[in-house]
Amino acid sequence: MATMKTKPTPKPRKLNYPRLWLMLWLLCSSLPAAAAGTPGEACTDPCLKAAIAALYIRSPFLSPFQIDITVKDAVATLEGAVSTAGERALAEEIATGVDGITTVVNRIRIESSVSAVQPARPPLDCVTDAAALADRVRTQLYWNRATHGMGIEVSARDGVITLRGQAADPQQAELARLVTLNTCGVKQVDSRLQVMSKR
Repeated sequence: MATMKTKPTPKPRKLNYPRLWLMLWLLCSSLPAAAAGTPGEACTDPCLKAAIAALYIRSPFLSPFQIDITVKDAVATLEGAVSTAGERALAEEIATGVDGITTVVNRIRIESSVSAVQPARPPLDCVTDAAALADRVRTQLYWNRATHGMGIEVSARDGVITLRGQAADPQQAELARLVTLNTCGVKQVDSRLQVMSKR
């Protein structure tokens, strides 16, 4: 059953998207900025599709799967199959986080028979020291609109990221964990975020 996620107002084949989308993506903006976009800049439907596709390609959890993306009038529709509910949710969260996307229609199926291919070795630009990896995570959290401004303390050791701080609700805490887990070079996330109590 398809789910639709609208933003509030103010894994078995690898992805094989045409190179045209990657070229468009590179022309649009840098990868970290695509997670939330640059304020004041408009992005056309092809650019938005390219941004989502590029983020999927770099995700170690989604790159092994064929996820079809269509964008029309800033509404992104996702189709394909993954092996777990977490992968399905992650695909939706990534698309939702791209600035310019107003609604995400998630038609991705969960099929237990679908198995991701053996993950490849991390790209060279993912192999960094702990300090650089922590900075990369901070950048991803900063550019995602749902986690922007949380002021999360990030530390890294041997590819394991520890998050400390406060979240407005459990959903924001989980999204911060997913954004971190989806960051290139991260092997595991130890989330120690605390949900602020409502008075």
